[in-house]
Amino acid sequence: MTPEKIILGSSSEHRKIVLRDAGYDFDVIAADIDERAIHNDDPEQLAIDIANAKADAILPKITEPALLVTGDQVVVWNGEVRGKPKDSEQAKHFLKTSVDYPPETISALVVVNTATGKRASGADRVRTSFNPIPEDVINRVVAKGITMTTAGGFQVRDEDLKPYIEHMTGTQDSIEGFPLALLEKLMEEVAE
Repeated sequence: MTPEKIILGSSSEHRKIVLRDAGYDFDVIAADIDERAIHNDDPEQLAIDIANAKADAILPKITEPALLVTGDQVVVWNGEVRGKPKDSEQAKHFLKTSVDYPPETISALVVVNTATGKRASGADRVRTSFNPIPEDVINRVVAKGITMTTAGGFQVRDEDLKPYIEHMTGTQDSIEGFPLALLEKLMEEVAE
């Protein structure tokens, strides 16, 4: 049995926008976990582990058949995993140094069919190359506060930042933390 109800296990506005724009109808239940307490040396597996922890935290709250979808995103820059910036200075540092090495965004999803208990997970990668970003643009982008809510400290939808994106390998939905092709594949895996 494949439930018709979809529950997005995320408080991320970016994920809500991508899912809504793709035409999905869904409810939201946010996971209350300490993501920083989860560690793994493999960045892709780290993102999957965090998405699984979110699913585990939310599952006891679901009382009806549904497809629970959780996700997480990490950014790898020159071998270093970058989460959400701790403060505005770190956000500025992330933006300044993104020019030196293209950050790679790893977006993981977990889908759980609550009717059957079947679970599937996977991850998608996007690499973003930036041209040099002027100091005043960095300050303006960071002042908006959006950089504090995204792994790696950048949001490709930001109108001030867009002109400095040189090249992106991958899809817009994936870099925004919700790869739709992966979602559809995982939904098929947990069907019936």
